[in-house]
Formats: sequence, structure tokens, C-alpha cells
Amino acid sequence: RNGQVYKVPAFFIRRRNATRTLLFSHGNAEDLGMMYARMKDLAMVLGVNIMAYDYTGYGLSVPGPLHTSSAGKPEGPSENMVYRNIEAAYRYLTTVRDVAPSDIILYGRSLGSGPSCYLAAKTALAGRPVGALILHSPFLSVYRVVADLNGLDLRAVGDMFNNEKRAASVRCPTLVIHGVDDEVVPFFHGQRLLAAVPEEYRACPFWVEGMGHNHIESRCRRRYVAVVAHFLQMTAPPPPAPGPYPGEADARYRHRTAGGYGAGDPRL
Repeated sequence: RNGQVYKVPAFFIRRRNATRTLLFSHGNAEDLGMMYARMKDLAMVLGVNIMAYDYTGYGLSVPGPLHTSSAGKPEGPSENMVYRNIEAAYRYLTTVRDVAPSDIILYGRSLGSGPSCYLAAKTALAGRPVGALILHSPFLSVYRVVADLNGLDLRAVGDMFNNEKRAASVRCPTLVIHGVDDEVVPFFHGQRLLAAVPEEYRACPFWVEGMGHNHIESRCRRRYVAVVAHFLQMTAPPPPAPGPYPGEADARYRHRTAGGYGAGDPRL
């Protein structure tokens, strides 16, 4: 950008015979070094390739003089840089790895729901939506998290990561995972964010009783893996054959939003 070079650290885990790739955007207190073992295990159990990347200012990213704003000042971590980071990762997948947008699943956990919603909406508006979207402990927007946790009434201009607004533009199957007892991002953020997605693209959510913001994938591993695997199976691209209603969302994506997967669900 503006003649400046910036680097986005990332890793790509290739799963033999996998046809789909999960583009993972991590949470605020994570980086690539903390995630590699978990992502390697997830690639194995789900049968997908996984690419994960770091945001500017995190982990092995190169900050400082390589990042210069239009005003000539070093550009560090920011909402805009996070969007540029995921765009760089997506561009790598589609141009270098030659992965079709329909074979890319965006996965955003907590902070990562911001860039994931952004890219899901952007690709949809461009007419080439990604294959699916998974939002894990997501928020409506940054200001809403602050306001709701502190009982404030914030009507600030320039809200950051406005996921609720972008959700209306999403045009791919969307799964929301949220702990009912989340103490960082209130549970209703996940509920309202799913409601903002067009109805035909809402997958049955995974509301996790007794769980907070973290550790759903480790402490509820069996249920978590079953839910995500089922979602990936149901959203796999259909065989290339002309349908009676081109452009209409596949009927498999039209799940009821009430209830969701629970501990007593026979599919688990």
C-alpha cells in the first residue's frame, strides 16, 4: 500500500484429499504459535485444509516502519489493517493456492469475527461469495461489547467491526457458536448476529450451556467437532448440475434458528 511492504505471517496446513480450506481468524489473546497444534488437530478431524494468519502487531508480524499510513506515519494495529491482513490471506488462497471462493470457509473466533464478517460481506457483494462462514463467540460491534458489559448507552460515530451491519450482506451458510454464560461477549450478541444474517443462510446454531467465552472447543470437544463437521457436510458444494432455481440458496442451508444443537441432540 502506498509503495510500502508489509508482511502477514501465516501457516497453511494441507490435509490429503481435502477439497475445502478453512481460513481461520483468531481471537485477541492468540497468535500463530499458540494455535498451530490445535489447528493441525482440527484439520485432521474435519478433513479440511486450514490457513491461519496473524494480524499486524501480533506474533511474528512485522510492525513499525514497514507500515506507513497515507499521512507518512508508521501504521500499526487497526481495524483497517486487520481487514488488509485477511484480504492478503484470502488473495494467497485464491491466486497462489488456486482455491475457489466456494471452497473457502471463513472461521472467525471472537475478534476474528470482525475480519470474517467483513470478507464474507465483501465477497458476496462482489458476486463471488465464499462457501461458508463460522462465527465463534462473535460480537455485534466493538462499542456494543463495551456498552453492554458496563451498562452504558453508547451511540458513538465510527464504531469498529460492525458485524451486525455487515451480516445483512452475507450470502453463504452461516453457523454461530456461542457460550450461554459468556462473560466477555454477552450471549445475546451471537443471537442477534445470527438474526441479522438473511434467513435462508442461517444454519442451526450451537448455543453451549454452561460455557463462557473460551475453551468451548476443548472442554466440549466431542459436541463441538460433531457440530462443525455436520455443518461442513451440509454446506459442501453440490455436484455441478443445473437446478430448477439457479442462484437460490441450497435447501440444505435452510435450518431453523430456534433451539440449536444441544447435549441431548441425537445427532451428537
